[in-house]
Amino acid sequence: SPTDDLASLPDLTEDILLKEMQRRYKRQQIYTYIGEILVAINPFKELQIYSIPVSTPFFHSLLCLNSLPPHIYGTADAIYHSLVVEKLPQCCVISGESGAGKTESAKYMVNQFLRLADCEEGELNLKIEQANPLLEAFGNAQTTMNDNSSRFAKYLELIFSREGRVLGAGISHYLLEKSRVVYQNPGERNFHIFYLMFAGLSPDEYNLYGLQGPQYHRYMSGALSGFDLRTMMTQTAKDKMDKFRQSLQTVGFNKDDEDNLLTCLSAVLHIGDIQFIPSANNDIAQVINMEVLSKGEAIRRQRDVYHAGDCRDALAKALYARLFGWVVNGINHLLQPLEDSPEDTLEVGVLDIFGFEDFSRNSFEQLCINLANEQLQNFFNKHVFQQEQEAYQSEGVTMELVRFVDNKPTVDLFLQKPTGILSVLDEESHFPKATDFSLATKLHRTAGHTAPHIYIVPRDAGASFSITHYAGRVTYDVNGFLEKNRDTLPNSVLLVLKTSSSLLIREMFQSRMTRTGSLAPSARQLQSRRVIKPNQSPFSFFRKRSSVHQSKVKLLHRPVSAALSSERKGPATVAFHFKNSLSELIAKMSSSRPHFVRCIKPNTGKQPDSLDPGYVLTQLRYTGVLETVRIRKLGFPIRLPFQDFL
Repeated sequence: SPTDDLASLPDLTEDILLKEMQRRYKRQQIYTYIGEILVAINPFKELQIYSIPVSTPFFHSLLCLNSLPPHIYGTADAIYHSLVVEKLPQCCVISGESGAGKTESAKYMVNQFLRLADCEEGELNLKIEQANPLLEAFGNAQTTMNDNSSRFAKYLELIFSREGRVLGAGISHYLLEKSRVVYQNPGERNFHIFYLMFAGLSPDEYNLYGLQGPQYHRYMSGALSGFDLRTMMTQTAKDKMDKFRQSLQTVGFNKDDEDNLLTCLSAVLHIGDIQFIPSANNDIAQVINMEVLSKGEAIRRQRDVYHAGDCRDALAKALYARLFGWVVNGINHLLQPLEDSPEDTLEVGVLDIFGFEDFSRNSFEQLCINLANEQLQNFFNKHVFQQEQEAYQSEGVTMELVRFVDNKPTVDLFLQKPTGILSVLDEESHFPKATDFSLATKLHRTAGHTAPHIYIVPRDAGASFSITHYAGRVTYDVNGFLEKNRDTLPNSVLLVLKTSSSLLIREMFQSRMTRTGSLAPSARQLQSRRVIKPNQSPFSFFRKRSSVHQSKVKLLHRPVSAALSSERKGPATVAFHFKNSLSELIAKMSSSRPHFVRCIKPNTGKQPDSLDPGYVLTQLRYTGVLETVRIRKLGFPIRLPFQDFL
């Protein structure tokens, strides 16, 4: 079709652009090109356009791409062609707001890469494909905006030989929303894995793990209001649990690993059921006396019921987050290239990140999520607009300059030192007597003065503020910011975990955290480069039956790779880890040739065959689609080095 590429439109206005998108969506044409950039509209239903017969024409299709309809497979083929021909690393940034279809787009793209590399029937391909259900079970949840919302950022790197053969894969993950374990907003759910457990465990397993129905566990019961329990305990959920177990086995985890996972997940739920009762004389909790290490001395300090509850929830969040990191490290261990693989490799990275969010109440998690999206939008602007126009100027090519909304001032407002929002948050987090209100006051005084058009101080100067993001204004409630940013566990609790009778828990809490806040591979993992047999687990040393082996395990010290660990005075904050995550992510993408998929959500009700023109137009505006069409229309999409042209 002449309008498969919006850059080919003879006239270009917002109205024409929107009508063309509506026309294509009505015909089930959810994909559209803007030059080499792909726009994808979520259909909110299954389409019969992802089968192997559909994917086959896109194999090495670059020369005939104009004769094929726009498709995620076509974009995958173009990326693979660039990898093999240019011998340079590639990356694909899949962006859009929550519920726009980013996770599904990433899955289809990765599957097509594996087919292009003639890897579709191999064991490695199956492991890479089946790793995704594991990550979704532990890292995704239902929100008001998305039934399968990614609550973490994932950067999957496929490792290729220079001839284009898949050798392995690795996953970097950032900023898991672990607070969801202990609290969910109204109309939202906990992570998928808990519902799969309750639907799929046998009666004997319920008894083994000491579980009752989800309504009897505090971390689950809060999410049940507004949901029919029967919708959670369906045959579909049971089937998903069976598939989850099959995925564990396919990737390479064994039965003991599965049992360890389920034991830890059950422990998280049981921790949430702990209740604290104040003593008869005062509000101090009878149940626990906390020990605090101070200059080598142990000091007993009583906690009131409220703070004891906070400590309980912090323990549950920490256990879940470390377990998630353990799963990711296990997947990476099983997917890494074999020792005899060539060292001269190329990578294709696929970024699937949480989308822009604006809820009725937005907290610290939404601030981080939206900052990450600001950073990605800035990366897109630099590549598509700024660097493009600079390239034309450097080569003496005359073209009309295209104006675009530069969001760098917003990114700077968050990240600059010492007055950026995250720097101020970190500074306050290190003051024991600081409160959320004192944090808000300091932010109003600094950020509100630095960029009053971006940081909006409320009229009452209270504990909230608004940010004019590239995607619209969002108001944040500061209450809880300091606690979430500090994210600390009492030393006495850490000591218990590091000396736990469970080898898995001991291993997880003796391992250090990386500078990005993820769990570093343990010394044991780093020392066991794989030559893994098909049914051998990389974590076979966790087996509960091996009591003799367990008795020989000593307290682990710092990991072999010191570069992985965060070297910092005092406890590292979430903001510190998050800034490092953004820096690492942008550095990875900047060292690759970037490609872009812009995902669009057609309506807020997650309804198929329904496109809200105003809602879609808002997304087209803030993602810079119209400006992208203009620069592609004015520019030169094909670029070859002079020697290659000759």
